[in-house]
Amino acid sequence: MLYFCYGSNLLLQRLQCRSPEARIHTVAVLEDYSLVFHKRGVDGSGKCHIERATGRPSRVHGVLAEIPRRSRAVLHRAEQGYDLCPIEVTTPAGKAEAHAFMARPECLDSALKPFCWYKQYVLHGALQHELPAEYVAGIRNVLSVADPDVSRVALNRQVLESARLSGPDAGRCTEAAKAAGS
Repeated sequence: MLYFCYGSNLLLQRLQCRSPEARIHTVAVLEDYSLVFHKRGVDGSGKCHIERATGRPSRVHGVLAEIPRRSRAVLHRAEQGYDLCPIEVTTPAGKAEAHAFMARPECLDSALKPFCWYKQYVLHGALQHELPAEYVAGIRNVLSVADPDVSRVALNRQVLESARLSGPDAGRCTEAAKAAGS
């Protein structure tokens, strides 16, 4: 299955903790959609969601990853409150059919903000895949809030630091990343 990664799963290390055999194929763009952080997470904070853009041109940048059948169950469990939907994206080679996780309507709340560490997953993933500077700036400008759970903050900071320091091995799944990947 070709999976369009646009949120925290942009960060290769996080994706591979959820789907160890996932392989990135190429960058991709989903036209006429916007990236928002309005999906209510299990922790009560805002997570990424792609919604139809209304009245203005918009696009969501991401990457296409191949997710083998045997790796899909763990990824599905991690994406609670989302449905896997077919989409068409544009890659450097042309149009491609893929799937993306889209938040269920009952899980949306436009007042939500992401925790700082979650926004960092999305930002570092966008930088890792060299998404356009203007798009990265948009992610940087998203307002985020402090997570009151200090142990969750520490765990996710450790994962982010591990991904930052691991360079070409950013896809390796550390024990901290495994714990935070759920």
